[in-house]
Amino acid sequence: MTADLFATTAAAPPRTLAAVGLGGALLFALLLGLLHILRTDLAPSWHVISEYANGPHGWLMTIAFAALAVSCGATVLAIAPYADGWGIWMGLALVVLAAVGLGMAALFPADVVQDPMPPMSWTGNMHAVASMLGNPTLMIGMIILAYALPGHAPWQASGSVLQIFAHLAWLSFVAMMVGMFAFLPQGTGGLAGLVGYGNRLLVIAYAVWLAAANWPLLRG
Repeated sequence: MTADLFATTAAAPPRTLAAVGLGGALLFALLLGLLHILRTDLAPSWHVISEYANGPHGWLMTIAFAALAVSCGATVLAIAPYADGWGIWMGLALVVLAAVGLGMAALFPADVVQDPMPPMSWTGNMHAVASMLGNPTLMIGMIILAYALPGHAPWQASGSVLQIFAHLAWLSFVAMMVGMFAFLPQGTGGLAGLVGYGNRLLVIAYAVWLAAANWPLLRG
């Protein structure tokens, strides 16, 4: 049944889908870089990227999250014709869930960070759910696919790149979480320390991995 579902991708050549996947990842990176120029009031070491969705130019962060969601979806459809085992199917299913989480992150902005934090709003809670859905599924899916895809011709030369950035993603996530729990004062919601850098390394790893997964299909 799953194979039948993805068989419909034959109507859209993998190269076209890979171009969409690569373009979405590049657009995300471009918009994120632009926001760092436009929002100099948010120190990268202290603020996570979700905060760019609030205040001036917030719509750029909304588009950036949506672009990354589209990149995930297109990447799944581009790789699906090569799925010949449970490993790739499992990895693709996890990336689909990540696309849903990223789409939710685009629709539901995070609350404005204050110290101390007031009770979370409904949209803030939904953004938190999006993060809990999108981050673990994308990290695990990337790791599975990073080791499953090099067994197929298009990715034989890019396996090490996929693996490096898959591991960079989860290491960055762990660093971000350790930073939050180690440096945040007990009972407050303010962000502290280097958590912002961990967050940025995480999403950079996402974007580079998605680009690296799609690029071989464009060259083929």
